[in-house]
Amino acid sequence: MAYQKPAPAGVGPPLCLPRLLAPVQVLPLHGKAGEQLVAYDNEPGKGDHRHYGGRDEVYDFISVHQLVADFEADIEILRGAPR
Repeated sequence: MAYQKPAPAGVGPPLCLPRLLAPVQVLPLHGKAGEQLVAYDNEPGKGDHRHYGGRDEVYDFISVHQLVADFEADIEILRGAPR
Protein backbone atom coordinates (compact mmCIF):
# COMPACT_ATOMS: atom_id res chain seq x y z
CA MET A 1 0.00 0.00 0.00
CA ALA A 2 1.45 3.38 -0.96
CA TYR A 3 1.48 6.39 1.32
CA GLN A 4 -1.62 8.53 0.90
CA LYS A 5 -1.36 12.28 1.34
CA PRO A 6 -4.04 13.38 3.82
CA ALA A 7 -7.07 15.14 2.33
CA PRO A 8 -8.25 18.48 3.73
CA ALA A 9 -10.17 18.16 6.99
CA GLY A 10 -13.51 16.46 6.52
CA VAL A 11 -12.73 15.35 2.96
CA GLY A 12 -11.94 11.82 1.82
CA PRO A 13 -10.94 8.69 3.73
CA PRO A 14 -8.83 8.79 6.91
CA LEU A 15 -5.06 8.65 6.55
CA CYS A 16 -3.92 5.03 6.40
CA LEU A 17 -0.23 4.23 6.68
CA PRO A 18 1.49 1.00 5.67
CA ARG A 19 2.30 -1.00 8.81
CA LEU A 20 6.04 -0.50 8.29
CA LEU A 21 5.62 3.29 8.31
CA ALA A 22 3.05 3.50 11.09
CA PRO A 23 4.36 4.95 14.33
CA VAL A 24 4.42 2.84 17.46
CA GLN A 25 1.00 3.28 18.99
CA VAL A 26 0.86 3.71 22.72
CA LEU A 27 -2.32 5.23 24.11
CA PRO A 28 -2.56 4.56 27.85
CA LEU A 29 -5.21 5.71 30.33
CA HIS A 30 -4.37 5.36 34.00
CA GLY A 31 -6.72 5.61 36.99
CA LYS A 32 -6.23 7.66 40.14
CA ALA A 33 -4.10 4.98 41.79
CA GLY A 34 -1.88 4.70 38.72
CA GLU A 35 -3.39 1.44 37.47
CA GLN A 36 -3.64 1.06 33.73
CA LEU A 37 -7.30 1.08 32.70
CA VAL A 38 -6.88 0.78 28.95
CA ALA A 39 -4.01 1.02 26.46
CA TYR A 40 -3.40 0.35 22.80
CA ASP A 41 0.04 -0.48 21.45
CA ASN A 42 1.91 -2.41 18.79
CA GLU A 43 4.80 -3.84 20.75
CA PRO A 44 7.35 -5.49 18.44
CA GLY A 45 6.88 -9.25 18.44
CA LYS A 46 3.39 -8.95 19.92
CA GLY A 47 1.69 -6.86 17.23
CA ASP A 48 -1.32 -4.59 17.54
CA HIS A 49 -3.23 -5.19 20.74
CA ARG A 50 -5.33 -3.56 23.44
CA HIS A 51 -4.93 -3.83 27.21
CA TYR A 52 -8.40 -3.73 28.78
CA GLY A 53 -9.93 -5.23 31.88
CA GLY A 54 -6.68 -6.86 32.95
CA ARG A 55 -6.17 -8.77 29.70
CA ASP A 56 -4.60 -8.29 26.27
CA GLU A 57 -6.76 -8.50 23.16
CA VAL A 58 -5.76 -8.49 19.50
CA TYR A 59 -6.53 -5.11 17.90
CA ASP A 60 -7.11 -4.73 14.16
CA PHE A 61 -5.33 -1.45 13.34
CA ILE A 62 -7.07 0.32 10.43
CA SER A 63 -6.02 3.97 10.75
CA VAL A 64 -4.84 6.51 13.29
CA HIS A 65 -8.30 8.10 13.22
CA GLN A 66 -9.99 4.77 14.03
CA LEU A 67 -7.47 4.06 16.79
CA VAL A 68 -8.27 7.37 18.49
CA ALA A 69 -12.03 6.80 18.04
CA ASP A 70 -11.77 3.33 19.64
CA PHE A 71 -9.69 4.72 22.52
CA GLU A 72 -12.21 7.50 23.13
CA ALA A 73 -15.07 4.96 23.05
CA ASP A 74 -13.28 2.90 25.72
CA ILE A 75 -12.90 6.02 27.87
CA GLU A 76 -16.63 6.72 27.60
CA ILE A 77 -17.43 3.14 28.63
CA LEU A 78 -15.08 3.39 31.62
CA ARG A 79 -16.74 6.68 32.60
CA GLY A 80 -20.09 4.89 32.60
CA ALA A 81 -21.55 6.71 29.61
CA PRO A 82 -24.55 4.95 28.06
CA ARG A 83 -23.87 3.14 24.80
